[in-house]
Amino acid sequence: MAEFVKKTALGYKRVSDDAWTPSVTHVIETWEEYFERQRYIQSLISDKESTLSKTGEKHRDEIAKIKKDLEKKQCEDKRKILREHDAELTKKEKVINEQNRIIAELQNCVQKKDEDVETWKSQNTNLIRIARERGNQSRGITPKKLHHGYLTISSGQTFDRVQIKDPSWERDTITISKLVWKTVIQSPYSVLMPIDTISKTILGELAESVFTEMGIETSIVAENGEYPKYPDDERECIVYKWLFRTSRSGYWEIEIWTTGAVIILERNLPPHQTSSKHLSNRAKQAGRSSESTSHKKQSRIKTDRLMNDGDHEDTVSAADEDADADWDYDPIGS
Repeated sequence: MAEFVKKTALGYKRVSDDAWTPSVTHVIETWEEYFERQRYIQSLISDKESTLSKTGEKHRDEIAKIKKDLEKKQCEDKRKILREHDAELTKKEKVINEQNRIIAELQNCVQKKDEDVETWKSQNTNLIRIARERGNQSRGITPKKLHHGYLTISSGQTFDRVQIKDPSWERDTITISKLVWKTVIQSPYSVLMPIDTISKTILGELAESVFTEMGIETSIVAENGEYPKYPDDERECIVYKWLFRTSRSGYWEIEIWTTGAVIILERNLPPHQTSSKHLSNRAKQAGRSSESTSHKKQSRIKTDRLMNDGDHEDTVSAADEDADADWDYDPIGS
């Protein structure tokens, strides 16, 4: 049995059998007691280690299971997300394919329409060319294939009430009566053609070549009915108003108002009629004019004799009357 002792100067002195005595400093055991206690401690340690090992294995198994379950769940979630993405991509691909199909169909339709438009433009160009050449031929314009077919019927000054910028700056615009030029141009297109379909063609052809021949400035484009806003523009011949109208000739005519006088070329004047009927009418008019002139001459001679007035300045000579009879005024557009 173990002894509970106290260490003194002379050695160890037994104090008590109670280990909890305060004076006890050492415990003396026998060899068997010591090894027994050591074996007990070792067994406790072994049991603890075994318990911890089992607990650790159990925890490791649980952790491994948790990890495995987590990985499995993550894989399932990933597969679910991938399936959802694949389904969404498939749906979008179907939509894109359908849109591409529609776009391809529309492009084919547009291409076909463009081809139709080009065909119609070509046909319309040919029809316009044929109409222009026929108009030139019927009016006696040569060469019919090269002439643009626009004739200057008349041109003269007129007053037009226009709005201009107020020079006093008190108001934006004022309305005044302005001296302008009004010109009538005959187109080569028959009035049987609707003006809605031919007006753009007429304006385009005028701006392309005819206005340049007439000295009209084409770089300054004004709205129909709007007089140039800046005084410097009045120095140029600018078209500021135009109206379409029919005529007894059977061709569309356009009246244009310009800020200045236009240039009239001889080749753009109406050709003189030389048919036999026209010459016969002119001969009849000349005969009637000659008879009227002779009658007036005889009356004036009798009057001069009766009045016994020898003033030569008041006597109309037969030569002057004959010259008046031979002069035939042929206005533009006859």
